[in-house]
Amino acid sequence: MKKKPETKINFAPIPARAMGDETLTALDLRVLIVVAAHDRFGGNGIGCYAGHKRLAALAQCHLKSLSRSLAALAQAGYITGRENPLNRKTRIYQVVYSEQDTLYMKSCEAPKGNKIATDVTEIGNEPATDHDMIGNELATQTAFTGNQTAPKTSRIGNHSNSKTVSNHEDAEGNISCEAVINHREADERYPAEAARPSERDISDGETLSKIERIMRTKKLIPQDNITLNDLLAEINERAEPSSQEWGRSNRLMEELNHLMHDDDQA
Repeated sequence: MKKKPETKINFAPIPARAMGDETLTALDLRVLIVVAAHDRFGGNGIGCYAGHKRLAALAQCHLKSLSRSLAALAQAGYITGRENPLNRKTRIYQVVYSEQDTLYMKSCEAPKGNKIATDVTEIGNEPATDHDMIGNELATQTAFTGNQTAPKTSRIGNHSNSKTVSNHEDAEGNISCEAVINHREADERYPAEAARPSERDISDGETLSKIERIMRTKKLIPQDNITLNDLLAEINERAEPSSQEWGRSNRLMEELNHLMHDDDQA
């Protein structure tokens, strides 16, 4: 009789269609794996009851990044979320498996047989018998005798690296500009209500009150949700564990995440 393993083996089965989804980030995939590990298998799964702190710890990310990925996965149809009837401050997530997973696997099937090995046009070592390709072309071509080959070093050295550095600098510039634009948009939308404490010398408690008032009285757009979630995450990160600000920011983040999922399903 086969002996059962002493420790339980855990699996994290994600939907097959996620393998080729280029819209998902690496963090989105990690969060999907974490949810799948708790949920097991789709409709037969028990659901993911883990809190956001545990999910963030397993995915190795910040709480605000976790909320963004959960919202992105829900919007893309990879997970669903519902209110936990035993604890309304938390949510239960489930992974969505569909026929699209099967269709994706079938659409990417490789051709039968070893086409490369049986293709007559590929038989033989063509490059080896081509005299133009033998040896070091720069060294053996008589047209480049003497010192003619020496100056032709456009592909040698850091030529391509300089382009890479330039592109990298451009990318950093674009990211910085985008961050400034987003920050300005947030300031224009809620200039006095949701400014960071360091900018107005107000307490975290006052900021939490203003954020809660915004959530109760205003119709939020996705960018508003992200901005408010970032503010709540900052307060939660610097607050003392079990303090009033820490508990209140946790509650508001859960409520904000609930609103984000409701908007996605609407």
